[in-house]
Amino acid sequence: MRKKVRVAALLALFLAIGGVLAGCGASLDREVEVQGMTLKVPSGWLEVTGKDNDDLAGTMRYVDTDEDESNVVVVTYDLRPESGEETAEQDIMAKRVWAEGELGATEWEDEEVRSMVIDGAQASVYEYSFEKEIDDVSRKYEYAVAYVYSETAHYQIRVIGSAASLDGIVDSVELA
Repeated sequence: MRKKVRVAALLALFLAIGGVLAGCGASLDREVEVQGMTLKVPSGWLEVTGKDNDDLAGTMRYVDTDEDESNVVVVTYDLRPESGEETAEQDIMAKRVWAEGELGATEWEDEEVRSMVIDGAQASVYEYSFEKEIDDVSRKYEYAVAYVYSETAHYQIRVIGSAASLDGIVDSVELA
């Protein structure tokens, strides 16, 4: 009898933890289209169009206005023919050069953590980090970015904050 009670208590604990974890993060329940790419973002988030957007290049932001912390999904697109030569690896290297040169960043690390093909386009998720010293205090900054590169379009997806899942958004991507 005691064993059954312990098993039932453990089962209830695991179900409770699972319920809490399932509720973590914003639900990706709104489908949006960004220049030929469809993806899901949280429905209650404000859509902000970049001021210099045009049909060939630009940025869309989906901003959580309800939270105390900054939560944003940033999607950039580039459909210019000359962008077809660029690679995700080149962009990560450009981020490193910029961070080291402009921010004085050190201890750069990057890694491709996921790679797949989505509707014929190469998709890669990179995590990268660096350290920066401000007022004699060193802090580590960690980021992740997804690249979806086809022959005719380049997209980048970044999630700022912890309210949305980059993997969940990437899993929802469809190309026209």
